[in-house]
Amino acid sequence: MQHRPFLMRGIFFAVVAVLLATAISYSRLGSSFDNQVTIPTLFQLRNSFKPLATIDPRIKIYAFDNSTFQRNGSADFSLEQWIAIFENLDKQSPRMILIDKYFGAFRSQDNLQNLRKRMDRLSVPVVVGSFVTEKENVDKDIVRRAASLARNQTVVSGFDHLTQTSEILVGPHPALQGFFSQLGHMNHKGHGYIRPVVRLPEGAASLHLALMVGDRPRFDGRRFFLGESAVPFDRQQSILVNLRHRSVYMKSSYSLWPLLQRSERLIPSKGISEGDIVVILPKMFTGNTDFVDTPMGSMPGGFVLLSLIDSVLQKDWIEYIEYPFLWNLIMVIGGAWLGYRKSHLIFVLSMSSVVLATFGLAVSAFIFFNLYISWLVPLNAFLVTSIFWHAERNRQIERRAGIAEASLEGRLPPQLMQDIRLHPEQFTFAPVDRRVSVMFIDLVNFATATNKLEPREIFLQLREMIQLISHHVHDQGGIVDNVIGDGILCFFGYHYSMDIETSDHAEQAVRCAMAIQRDCVKRSLERSQDAFPILPTRIGINTTVVHFGDLGGTNSIRPTLVGSGVNLASRLESSCEPYRVLISDNSYEDLSAELTSELTFFQRFVSLKHYKGLYSAWELIPIERETLNRALDRFQDFRGMERFEERFALSFPEGCEAYIDGRKIQLVNISQRGLAFRSSRYLGREVIIQLDIRATSNRRWHDFLKDIPVRPIFIQIVWGMPKHENLFHHGARFINLPQAFRRDLIHLLQASQVNLVSEDGVS
Repeated sequence: MQHRPFLMRGIFFAVVAVLLATAISYSRLGSSFDNQVTIPTLFQLRNSFKPLATIDPRIKIYAFDNSTFQRNGSADFSLEQWIAIFENLDKQSPRMILIDKYFGAFRSQDNLQNLRKRMDRLSVPVVVGSFVTEKENVDKDIVRRAASLARNQTVVSGFDHLTQTSEILVGPHPALQGFFSQLGHMNHKGHGYIRPVVRLPEGAASLHLALMVGDRPRFDGRRFFLGESAVPFDRQQSILVNLRHRSVYMKSSYSLWPLLQRSERLIPSKGISEGDIVVILPKMFTGNTDFVDTPMGSMPGGFVLLSLIDSVLQKDWIEYIEYPFLWNLIMVIGGAWLGYRKSHLIFVLSMSSVVLATFGLAVSAFIFFNLYISWLVPLNAFLVTSIFWHAERNRQIERRAGIAEASLEGRLPPQLMQDIRLHPEQFTFAPVDRRVSVMFIDLVNFATATNKLEPREIFLQLREMIQLISHHVHDQGGIVDNVIGDGILCFFGYHYSMDIETSDHAEQAVRCAMAIQRDCVKRSLERSQDAFPILPTRIGINTTVVHFGDLGGTNSIRPTLVGSGVNLASRLESSCEPYRVLISDNSYEDLSAELTSELTFFQRFVSLKHYKGLYSAWELIPIERETLNRALDRFQDFRGMERFEERFALSFPEGCEAYIDGRKIQLVNISQRGLAFRSSRYLGREVIIQLDIRATSNRRWHDFLKDIPVRPIFIQIVWGMPKHENLFHHGARFINLPQAFRRDLIHLLQASQVNLVSEDGVS
């Protein structure tokens, strides 16, 4: 098959698929795929199969819930109430008080100076929230004071490589400056992401509120650290929060109202130990607007904050495996290989298995190891590539199957043609070496028949004979390789598939040849001489290793076989007699003992081009002798052959003997053109051999033979026929004996009263 155009298209498509998938992975579209499909799917499945039931016990959560809202009568405490809570918590010596609140306003009646003193006496740091925004209508004084506070309280080192933004930091009300020890931004990017650090103008940086519970936040090159623990983030320098289900936070949360009551009554709070992180969530009542979009659905922003704090304390982060180009390349190559190599059913099953395996791997990695693999774009690249390659492969297969059907119709057995139609991918016409039995068939006297028939009748008869022969070849499992005029080349033992070979192909070829010859004899005897041509067949068979390959072009298939063994089959055919079969030694040796005992084979010696000496072959006469002779007579009548010279039965007198190639023979008859003889050695057609006539005790013959003008005398075998098991009758013609001497030879034989009897001879 011509794979080059297909491979070039497939490789081009694969390269484009890798580049396009990588571009999508880095684009907003790829991020949208991940945020809308991949990440929510992973979180939902993890929550279904392995829910995270608890958070770090060091986190103590107090929420401004519905009960607090109803009893307080408003959606917020006064600044004095908040400080009372801070003072109560401070007595328990927690590590930090973190409040998810932006103190942008306060009640004017609050005594700020007194409250500031109370805040200064706290030993526990109180961390509150701020916002990073691009809005230009924010009070400039608030912006200035927040930037100054951020600059003075920047705890992150090594952030210079971050891209400086034009965003501004909005912190607590200017009147509250100095009330809180630290502040962190509370921005949420959506879809469960937060920015750990935002680089602000004038050399300031804002750390996320939740990360304030970590130790020594810093950047080391391209990595972010809290203490000695690296915090993974994606290529946009964002952290995917390791979210729990909202029920986890609800179970661990306490109402803020009892804590306020204890604080106002100066009753120490319970359940807080030294080193705990106290987190206060001010907006947990019904109707608040602090909701953000996350992979676990819409939930209060405070829950995102809690998840991030829990990750800091437990060092439980979602790790990223982000190599878009590599993953896309692997998936595209895998898809191309799968689409190109697999049949349709296996392709569907394999593709489904790869999809399930990839999805299962990504889900398992996320559930059990917190590894996030961006699988959606690479998997789609795999699907698109595999489907394209498989579709292109099938298109090429169907195209080649159509070409094969058009090119091979009538040459292959019907079942094999059906297999090619249904499973064309299983057949190959690539160059291979195979051991087969080659059969060459020739229609004898076809050239003579063409002179007696109209062109249309010639082709009708030729087509009929080819169909007859093809039927017998296919019936025995063989393949018609080529039709060359009135010659047909067939073979047995190989079906254009590396997986289909037969071992009894020599026997198949012999049985096929027998069926063809018997059918030809039957047709010859049934047809009248005037109405139909009689076309005997000669068949040569050789078992050998040959080379198979396709000699066709882009739009055609011409599988054929070549090799010296094919030439030998052709030469055996040319040395064969009409209605007979001549097989090589290799084919004879491959026949089963049952077949060789069932049939009679005669060893016959033929001459081959480029072969020194005589080649041993085996002749099979599949028709009874009487029937064969009748068919040959009909054939001779059709040819219109007449004998133009007399033949004389010959019996040499005593003292004269004849030899061929050193072997004694018995002369039967003679004419001016040739002679007939019997020999214990069976010689093939067209064999040229030396004739030696010797005088032993007869002086007259001795003198006569001395006058032969040429020595040695050569004759060429014209026909042969077994007489008995070890005696064979031959007809030969003189090659180099002058016509004048042949005429004198006849006269001398008559004058010497040798027994010469006029006869028809044996043809």
